[in-house]
Amino acid sequence: MSNGVASLRSELTLPDGVAYLNWASQGIIPNGSLDAMMSLLRLRGRTDVDIAEREFEGADRARSLAARLIGASAAEICLTTSTSVGLNIAAQAIPFKPADEVLLLDAEFPANVVPWRNLERRGVKVRTVSVAGGFPSPELLDAQVGPRTKAISVSFVQFHDGFRNDLAAIGSICRKRGIYFVVDAMQGLGVCPCRVKEIDAHFVATGGTKWLVSPYGTGFCYIRQDILDRINWLPAQGWLAFEYLGHDFSRIINVERRLMPGARRFEVGTLPWHDFAGFDASLKLLLEVGVEAIYAHVARLYDRLAEGLSTIDGVTVKSCLERPARSGILSFSVSDAAGLCEFLLSKGVFISHREGAIRVAIHGFNNEEDIDRLLAATESFGKAEG
Repeated sequence: MSNGVASLRSELTLPDGVAYLNWASQGIIPNGSLDAMMSLLRLRGRTDVDIAEREFEGADRARSLAARLIGASAAEICLTTSTSVGLNIAAQAIPFKPADEVLLLDAEFPANVVPWRNLERRGVKVRTVSVAGGFPSPELLDAQVGPRTKAISVSFVQFHDGFRNDLAAIGSICRKRGIYFVVDAMQGLGVCPCRVKEIDAHFVATGGTKWLVSPYGTGFCYIRQDILDRINWLPAQGWLAFEYLGHDFSRIINVERRLMPGARRFEVGTLPWHDFAGFDASLKLLLEVGVEAIYAHVARLYDRLAEGLSTIDGVTVKSCLERPARSGILSFSVSDAAGLCEFLLSKGVFISHREGAIRVAIHGFNNEEDIDRLLAATESFGKAEG
Protein backbone atom coordinates (compact mmCIF):
# COMPACT_ATOMS: atom_id res chain seq x y z
CA MET A 1 0.00 0.00 0.00
CA SER A 2 1.54 3.27 -1.12
CA ASN A 3 1.47 6.55 0.79
CA GLY A 4 2.33 8.72 -2.19
CA VAL A 5 4.53 9.09 -5.24
CA ALA A 6 7.70 8.97 -3.15
CA SER A 7 6.90 5.44 -2.01
CA LEU A 8 5.96 4.05 -5.42
CA ARG A 9 9.48 2.82 -6.12
CA SER A 10 9.36 0.56 -3.07
CA GLU A 11 6.53 -1.35 -4.77
CA LEU A 12 9.03 -2.72 -7.33
CA THR A 13 11.93 -5.13 -7.17
CA LEU A 14 14.72 -3.14 -8.84
CA PRO A 15 18.41 -4.07 -8.55
CA ASP A 16 20.78 -1.40 -7.28
CA GLY A 17 22.36 0.67 -10.01
CA VAL A 18 19.46 0.32 -12.45
CA ALA A 19 17.62 3.25 -14.00
CA TYR A 20 14.48 1.87 -15.61
CA LEU A 21 13.23 4.45 -18.10
CA ASN A 22 11.49 2.13 -20.54
CA TRP A 23 7.85 2.23 -19.43
CA ALA A 24 6.75 3.11 -22.96
CA SER A 25 7.94 -0.34 -23.99
CA GLN A 26 7.07 -2.47 -20.98
CA GLY A 27 6.00 -1.65 -17.45
CA ILE A 28 7.41 -3.39 -14.39
CA ILE A 29 4.68 -5.20 -12.48
CA PRO A 30 4.57 -4.11 -8.81
CA ASN A 31 5.12 -6.73 -6.13
CA GLY A 32 1.57 -6.43 -4.81
CA SER A 33 0.19 -7.10 -8.27
CA LEU A 34 2.40 -10.17 -8.68
CA ASP A 35 1.18 -11.41 -5.30
CA ALA A 36 -2.45 -10.97 -6.37
CA MET A 37 -1.83 -12.94 -9.56
CA MET A 38 -0.04 -15.78 -7.79
CA SER A 39 -2.68 -15.95 -5.07
CA LEU A 40 -5.39 -16.59 -7.64
CA LEU A 41 -3.24 -19.05 -9.56
CA ARG A 42 -2.53 -21.03 -6.40
CA LEU A 43 -6.26 -21.31 -5.77
CA ARG A 44 -6.62 -22.73 -9.29
CA GLY A 45 -4.26 -25.49 -8.20
CA ARG A 46 -6.60 -26.66 -5.44
CA THR A 47 -9.58 -28.99 -5.68
CA ASP A 48 -11.32 -27.85 -2.51
CA VAL A 49 -12.03 -24.28 -3.64
CA ASP A 50 -14.49 -23.01 -6.26
CA ILE A 51 -13.15 -19.65 -7.36
CA ALA A 52 -15.47 -18.91 -10.29
CA GLU A 53 -17.43 -16.32 -8.32
CA ARG A 54 -14.21 -14.66 -7.20
CA GLU A 55 -13.00 -14.47 -10.80
CA PHE A 56 -16.18 -12.79 -12.04
CA GLU A 57 -16.05 -10.37 -9.12
CA GLY A 58 -12.48 -9.55 -10.12
CA ALA A 59 -13.67 -8.65 -13.61
CA ASP A 60 -16.34 -6.39 -12.12
CA ARG A 61 -13.66 -4.65 -10.04
CA ALA A 62 -11.50 -4.23 -13.12
CA ARG A 63 -14.30 -2.44 -14.97
CA SER A 64 -14.93 -0.16 -12.00
CA LEU A 65 -11.25 0.69 -11.58
CA ALA A 66 -10.80 1.35 -15.31
CA ALA A 67 -13.86 3.60 -15.20
CA ARG A 68 -12.42 5.56 -12.25
CA LEU A 69 -9.14 6.00 -14.11
CA ILE A 70 -10.80 7.82 -17.02
CA GLY A 71 -13.88 9.31 -15.41
CA ALA A 72 -16.41 6.96 -16.99
CA SER A 73 -19.06 4.59 -15.68
CA ALA A 74 -18.33 0.90 -15.29
CA ALA A 75 -21.13 0.18 -17.77
CA GLU A 76 -19.03 1.91 -20.46
CA ILE A 77 -16.03 -0.40 -19.97
CA CYS A 78 -15.38 -3.49 -22.05
CA LEU A 79 -12.45 -5.55 -20.77
CA THR A 80 -9.98 -6.64 -23.46
CA THR A 81 -6.61 -8.31 -23.71
CA SER A 82 -4.80 -5.50 -25.56
CA THR A 83 -5.06 -2.09 -27.18
CA SER A 84 -5.38 -3.79 -30.57
CA VAL A 85 -8.52 -5.61 -29.48
CA GLY A 86 -10.10 -2.35 -28.36
CA LEU A 87 -9.21 -0.55 -31.58
CA ASN A 88 -10.61 -3.43 -33.62
CA ILE A 89 -13.84 -3.16 -31.65
CA ALA A 90 -14.03 0.51 -32.59
CA ALA A 91 -13.20 -0.12 -36.25
CA GLN A 92 -15.81 -2.86 -36.60
CA ALA A 93 -18.49 -1.14 -34.51
CA ILE A 94 -18.55 2.21 -36.30
CA PRO A 95 -21.20 1.97 -39.05
CA PHE A 96 -19.01 2.72 -42.05
CA LYS A 97 -20.43 2.64 -45.55
CA PRO A 98 -18.41 2.18 -48.76
CA ALA A 99 -16.48 5.37 -49.62
CA ASP A 100 -16.60 6.62 -46.01
CA GLU A 101 -13.19 7.55 -44.67
CA VAL A 102 -11.21 7.57 -41.45
CA LEU A 103 -8.43 10.07 -40.74
CA LEU A 104 -5.16 9.02 -39.08
CA LEU A 105 -1.94 10.86 -38.36
CA ASP A 106 1.05 9.66 -40.35
CA ALA A 107 3.16 8.68 -37.31
CA GLU A 108 0.72 6.35 -35.57
CA PHE A 109 1.85 3.09 -34.00
CA PRO A 110 0.72 0.16 -36.19
CA ALA A 111 -1.91 -0.88 -33.62
CA ASN A 112 -3.82 2.24 -34.64
CA VAL A 113 -3.35 1.66 -38.36
CA VAL A 114 -3.94 -2.02 -39.08
CA PRO A 115 -7.56 -2.21 -37.79
CA TRP A 116 -8.50 0.68 -40.06
CA ARG A 117 -6.61 -0.65 -43.09
CA ASN A 118 -8.57 -3.85 -42.63
CA LEU A 119 -11.72 -1.87 -43.47
CA GLU A 120 -10.42 -1.12 -46.96
CA ARG A 121 -11.81 -4.52 -47.99
CA ARG A 122 -15.26 -3.03 -47.33
CA GLY A 123 -14.57 0.06 -49.40
CA VAL A 124 -13.64 2.33 -46.50
CA LYS A 125 -10.89 4.82 -47.29
CA VAL A 126 -8.04 5.37 -44.85
CA ARG A 127 -6.44 8.78 -45.20
CA THR A 128 -3.24 9.69 -43.36
CA VAL A 129 -2.58 13.29 -42.43
CA SER A 130 1.05 14.34 -42.73
CA VAL A 131 2.59 16.57 -40.08
CA ALA A 132 5.46 17.38 -42.47
CA GLY A 133 8.22 16.82 -39.93
CA GLY A 134 6.48 18.88 -37.26
CA PHE A 135 3.87 18.06 -34.65
CA PRO A 136 0.15 17.38 -35.02
CA SER A 137 -2.50 19.99 -34.32
CA PRO A 138 -6.29 19.94 -34.13
CA GLU A 139 -6.38 22.56 -36.89
CA LEU A 140 -4.39 20.28 -39.18
CA LEU A 141 -6.91 17.49 -38.71
CA ASP A 142 -9.89 19.82 -39.03
CA ALA A 143 -8.62 21.07 -42.37
CA GLN A 144 -8.58 17.49 -43.69
CA VAL A 145 -12.13 16.56 -42.69
CA GLY A 146 -14.24 15.98 -45.78
CA PRO A 147 -17.89 15.17 -46.52
CA ARG A 148 -17.24 11.39 -46.26
CA THR A 149 -15.11 11.52 -43.10
CA LYS A 150 -16.73 9.16 -40.61
CA ALA A 151 -14.07 8.93 -37.91
CA ILE A 152 -10.78 10.30 -36.61
CA SER A 153 -8.47 8.01 -34.66
CA VAL A 154 -5.40 9.39 -32.88
CA SER A 155 -3.04 8.45 -30.09
CA PHE A 156 -3.36 10.17 -26.73
CA VAL A 157 0.46 10.24 -26.73
CA GLN A 158 2.59 9.53 -29.80
CA PHE A 159 4.72 6.45 -29.15
CA HIS A 160 8.01 7.66 -30.62
CA ASP A 161 8.35 11.28 -29.46
CA GLY A 162 5.82 11.55 -26.64
CA PHE A 163 3.73 14.30 -28.24
CA ARG A 164 0.46 14.61 -26.30
CA ASN A 165 -2.41 15.39 -28.63
CA ASP A 166 -4.99 17.97 -27.61
CA LEU A 167 -7.80 15.46 -27.26
CA ALA A 168 -10.35 17.99 -26.02
CA ALA A 169 -9.87 20.15 -29.12
CA ILE A 170 -9.99 17.16 -31.47
CA GLY A 171 -13.07 15.86 -29.69
CA SER A 172 -14.74 19.24 -30.15
CA ILE A 173 -14.03 19.09 -33.88
CA CYS A 174 -15.54 15.61 -34.10
CA ARG A 175 -18.63 16.69 -32.17
CA LYS A 176 -19.21 19.70 -34.41
CA ARG A 177 -18.59 17.65 -37.55
CA GLY A 178 -20.75 14.75 -36.42
CA ILE A 179 -17.98 12.14 -36.69
CA TYR A 180 -16.69 9.41 -34.41
CA PHE A 181 -13.64 10.06 -32.24
CA VAL A 182 -11.36 7.12 -31.35
CA VAL A 183 -8.34 7.32 -29.05
CA ASP A 184 -5.42 4.92 -28.69
CA ALA A 185 -4.53 5.72 -25.07
CA MET A 186 -1.77 3.13 -24.57
CA GLN A 187 1.08 5.62 -24.10
CA GLY A 188 -0.81 8.03 -21.86
CA LEU A 189 -3.08 6.36 -19.34
CA GLY A 190 -1.42 5.83 -15.99
CA VAL A 191 0.91 8.80 -16.28
CA CYS A 192 -1.16 11.57 -17.95
CA PRO A 193 -4.60 12.50 -16.56
CA CYS A 194 -7.52 11.82 -18.90
CA ARG A 195 -11.26 12.38 -18.36
CA VAL A 196 -13.21 10.95 -21.25
CA LYS A 197 -16.24 13.17 -20.74
CA GLU A 198 -14.04 16.23 -21.24
CA ILE A 199 -12.64 15.02 -24.56
CA ASP A 200 -15.90 13.78 -26.15
CA ALA A 201 -14.36 10.49 -27.24
CA HIS A 202 -16.62 7.71 -28.46
CA PHE A 203 -14.01 4.97 -28.00
CA VAL A 204 -10.83 4.88 -25.90
CA ALA A 205 -8.65 1.76 -26.09
CA THR A 206 -5.65 0.78 -24.03
CA GLY A 207 -3.62 -2.19 -22.85
CA GLY A 208 -2.25 -2.70 -19.37
CA THR A 209 1.33 -3.68 -20.09
CA LYS A 210 3.05 -0.29 -20.19
CA TRP A 211 2.17 2.68 -17.97
CA LEU A 212 -0.57 0.76 -16.16
CA VAL A 213 2.16 -1.65 -14.96
CA SER A 214 -0.06 -4.68 -15.52
CA PRO A 215 0.44 -8.12 -17.06
CA TYR A 216 0.13 -8.99 -20.72
CA GLY A 217 -3.40 -9.99 -21.61
CA THR A 218 -5.06 -7.04 -19.88
CA GLY A 219 -6.68 -3.87 -21.17
CA PHE A 220 -10.00 -2.20 -21.75
CA CYS A 221 -12.06 -0.26 -24.25
CA TYR A 222 -14.30 2.61 -23.24
CA ILE A 223 -17.46 2.83 -25.36
CA ARG A 224 -19.63 5.86 -24.75
CA GLN A 225 -23.03 4.84 -23.43
CA ASP A 226 -25.11 6.92 -25.83
CA ILE A 227 -23.74 5.21 -28.95
CA LEU A 228 -24.24 1.59 -27.88
CA ASP A 229 -27.55 1.21 -29.68
CA ARG A 230 -26.43 2.78 -32.95
CA ILE A 231 -23.14 1.01 -33.59
CA ASN A 232 -22.59 -2.33 -35.29
CA TRP A 233 -22.42 -5.75 -33.75
CA LEU A 234 -19.01 -7.36 -34.03
CA PRO A 235 -18.50 -10.29 -36.41
CA ALA A 236 -17.77 -12.37 -33.29
CA GLN A 237 -20.06 -12.53 -30.29
CA GLY A 238 -19.68 -14.51 -27.08
CA TRP A 239 -22.01 -16.00 -24.51
CA LEU A 240 -20.79 -13.58 -21.84
CA ALA A 241 -22.33 -10.73 -23.82
CA PHE A 242 -25.64 -11.81 -22.28
CA GLU A 243 -27.12 -11.79 -18.82
CA TYR A 244 -28.24 -15.13 -17.44
CA LEU A 245 -28.96 -15.50 -13.73
CA GLY A 246 -26.17 -13.34 -12.38
CA HIS A 247 -23.14 -15.60 -11.97
CA ASP A 248 -25.31 -18.63 -11.26
CA PHE A 249 -24.72 -21.10 -14.07
CA SER A 250 -26.65 -24.01 -12.56
CA ARG A 251 -29.28 -23.45 -15.25
CA ILE A 252 -28.23 -21.86 -18.54
CA ILE A 253 -29.97 -24.01 -21.16
CA ASN A 254 -33.26 -22.56 -22.40
CA VAL A 255 -32.99 -19.69 -19.94
CA GLU A 256 -34.00 -16.28 -21.25
CA ARG A 257 -30.91 -14.32 -22.18
CA ARG A 258 -30.81 -10.55 -22.16
CA LEU A 259 -28.08 -8.59 -23.88
CA MET A 260 -25.75 -6.88 -21.45
CA PRO A 261 -26.90 -3.26 -21.13
CA GLY A 262 -23.45 -1.71 -21.43
CA ALA A 263 -20.10 -2.15 -23.15
CA ARG A 264 -19.73 -5.66 -21.72
CA ARG A 265 -21.75 -6.90 -24.70
CA PHE A 266 -18.51 -6.58 -26.68
CA GLU A 267 -16.61 -9.02 -24.45
CA VAL A 268 -16.42 -12.16 -26.54
CA GLY A 269 -15.24 -14.79 -24.06
CA THR A 270 -13.58 -15.73 -20.80
CA LEU A 271 -10.72 -13.47 -19.77
CA PRO A 272 -7.32 -14.39 -18.23
CA TRP A 273 -8.57 -13.98 -14.66
CA HIS A 274 -5.16 -14.20 -12.98
CA ASP A 275 -3.81 -11.45 -15.24
CA PHE A 276 -6.74 -9.24 -14.33
CA ALA A 277 -6.05 -9.88 -10.64
CA GLY A 278 -2.72 -8.16 -11.28
CA PHE A 279 -4.43 -5.46 -13.33
CA ASP A 280 -6.81 -4.75 -10.44
CA ALA A 281 -3.96 -4.41 -7.96
CA SER A 282 -1.92 -2.16 -10.26
CA LEU A 283 -4.83 0.19 -10.97
CA LYS A 284 -5.63 0.38 -7.25
CA LEU A 285 -2.04 1.44 -6.61
CA LEU A 286 -2.03 4.12 -9.31
CA LEU A 287 -5.43 5.45 -8.29
CA GLU A 288 -4.45 5.56 -4.63
CA VAL A 289 -1.45 7.74 -5.42
CA GLY A 290 -3.41 9.67 -8.06
CA VAL A 291 -2.51 10.14 -11.71
CA GLU A 292 -2.40 13.92 -11.21
CA ALA A 293 0.26 13.49 -8.51
CA ILE A 294 2.16 11.03 -10.68
CA TYR A 295 2.14 13.44 -13.62
CA ALA A 296 3.34 16.35 -11.46
CA HIS A 297 6.27 14.20 -10.30
CA VAL A 298 7.03 13.11 -13.86
CA ALA A 299 6.92 16.74 -15.04
CA ARG A 300 9.64 17.68 -12.55
CA LEU A 301 11.86 14.83 -13.71
CA TYR A 302 11.12 15.74 -17.33
CA ASP A 303 12.35 19.29 -16.64
CA ARG A 304 15.52 17.90 -15.09
CA LEU A 305 16.13 15.68 -18.11
CA ALA A 306 15.42 18.39 -20.70
CA GLU A 307 17.67 20.88 -18.93
CA GLY A 308 20.44 18.33 -18.58
CA LEU A 309 20.30 17.30 -22.22
CA SER A 310 20.54 20.94 -23.30
CA THR A 311 24.06 21.08 -21.84
CA ILE A 312 25.39 18.02 -23.67
CA ASP A 313 27.07 18.60 -27.03
CA GLY A 314 25.64 16.70 -29.98
CA VAL A 315 22.22 16.10 -28.43
CA THR A 316 19.05 17.23 -30.20
CA VAL A 317 15.74 16.91 -28.40
CA LYS A 318 13.10 15.56 -30.81
CA SER A 319 10.09 15.93 -28.51
CA CYS A 320 7.92 19.02 -28.36
CA LEU A 321 8.85 20.83 -25.14
CA GLU A 322 5.73 22.98 -24.94
CA ARG A 323 4.13 21.98 -21.66
CA PRO A 324 0.64 21.08 -22.93
CA ALA A 325 2.25 18.67 -25.40
CA ARG A 326 4.48 16.91 -22.86
CA SER A 327 3.87 13.40 -21.57
CA GLY A 328 6.10 10.87 -19.85
CA ILE A 329 8.18 10.38 -23.01
CA LEU A 330 11.13 12.50 -24.13
CA SER A 331 13.09 11.55 -27.25
CA PHE A 332 16.47 12.86 -28.31
CA SER A 333 18.93 12.12 -31.07
CA VAL A 334 22.70 11.87 -31.31
CA SER A 335 24.96 10.96 -34.21
CA ASP A 336 24.97 7.29 -33.21
CA ALA A 337 21.66 6.58 -31.51
CA ALA A 338 22.00 2.80 -31.84
CA GLY A 339 25.45 2.94 -30.27
CA LEU A 340 24.25 5.14 -27.42
CA CYS A 341 21.32 2.81 -26.80
CA GLU A 342 23.68 -0.14 -26.44
CA PHE A 343 26.01 1.88 -24.21
CA LEU A 344 23.18 3.01 -21.93
CA LEU A 345 21.95 -0.54 -21.51
CA SER A 346 25.47 -1.62 -20.55
CA LYS A 347 25.39 1.02 -17.81
CA GLY A 348 22.08 -0.20 -16.41
CA VAL A 349 20.00 2.54 -18.03
CA PHE A 350 16.99 0.98 -19.73
CA ILE A 351 15.55 2.99 -22.63
CA SER A 352 14.46 2.28 -26.21
CA HIS A 353 15.78 3.14 -29.67
CA ARG A 354 12.80 4.33 -31.71
CA GLU A 355 12.67 6.03 -35.11
CA GLY A 356 16.35 7.00 -35.02
CA ALA A 357 16.22 8.50 -31.53
CA ILE A 358 16.62 7.55 -27.89
CA ARG A 359 13.22 7.29 -26.24
CA VAL A 360 13.20 7.98 -22.51
CA ALA A 361 10.02 7.09 -20.62
CA ILE A 362 9.59 8.53 -17.11
CA HIS A 363 7.00 7.23 -14.63
CA GLY A 364 6.10 7.94 -11.03
CA PHE A 365 8.37 5.07 -10.00
CA ASN A 366 11.44 7.01 -11.16
CA ASN A 367 13.56 9.48 -9.21
CA GLU A 368 16.23 12.12 -9.76
CA GLU A 369 19.02 9.56 -9.55
CA ASP A 370 17.60 7.76 -12.58
CA ILE A 371 17.68 10.96 -14.63
CA ASP A 372 21.18 11.84 -13.47
CA ARG A 373 22.45 8.35 -14.32
CA LEU A 374 21.07 8.71 -17.85
CA LEU A 375 22.58 12.17 -18.30
CA ALA A 376 25.99 11.12 -17.00
CA ALA A 377 26.11 8.07 -19.27
CA THR A 378 25.00 10.09 -22.30
CA GLU A 379 27.66 12.72 -21.68
CA SER A 380 30.29 10.02 -21.16
CA PHE A 381 29.36 8.38 -24.46
CA GLY A 382 29.60 11.69 -26.28
CA LYS A 383 33.07 12.39 -24.93
CA ALA A 384 34.26 8.91 -25.87
CA GLU A 385 32.88 9.35 -29.38
CA GLY A 386 34.49 12.76 -29.69
